[in-house]
Amino acid sequence: MPSNLNSVLTKQQRIAELAQRLPELAFTSLAYHIDLQWLEEAYHRTRKDVMNVIPKRFEKYGLTVHPDKTKLIDFRSPNYSERSRDGQLNDGKKDKECPETFELLGFTHYWGKTRNGKWAVQRKTMKSRLARSLQKIEQWCRRNRHKPMREQWKGLCAKVQGHYGYYGITGNACALGDFYRQVCRIWGRWLIRRNHRRQTIWAMIQHILSRFPLPTPKVVKSVFRRK
Repeated sequence: MPSNLNSVLTKQQRIAELAQRLPELAFTSLAYHIDLQWLEEAYHRTRKDVMNVIPKRFEKYGLTVHPDKTKLIDFRSPNYSERSRDGQLNDGKKDKECPETFELLGFTHYWGKTRNGKWAVQRKTMKSRLARSLQKIEQWCRRNRHKPMREQWKGLCAKVQGHYGYYGITGNACALGDFYRQVCRIWGRWLIRRNHRRQTIWAMIQHILSRFPLPTPKVVKSVFRRK
């Protein structure tokens, strides 16, 4: 059996075991297992007339396919060359200049280069999800701005940790850092409204964080670390 298929089957087994133990986490955990091997195997095993088949299958269960969110995209590597399953090079296309991206489970999947210069599938927080998370933080800070500082701090720490728990994956450090900075700014902006001293937002933020530091960005799910 090809090594790629072995790897994919192992990941599928992990998902199946997780679905039995913790069914509420099985779907969201897919984001941590999608990689190049998974996508390649899915491509080879998928019928090429899949867009004609899926809507009919969904109809059997009373479901419909979203017209704007369902489509086929060319997500091959930018330096892709047509190859057969045994790895032999066929004459064909290569060097795509603008590979497409797709959004799934809160992440934007795209092609990027690793530190050693190789192309790899990478993921970052969807812009809409980041904006929605920050909007919820804004609303929470507004509603709780008159509560004691320690109580606010504990609540924000829990929310920030929860965000890292889902979006803290390899390659998403920039988005995590942006989330952290924005949360600090939002909290400081609402607290300064109850402070009668004339103080800049940044000075207020520095003062707050020195006493009540929020959790810093953390990669919780790393492709380089196995449990």
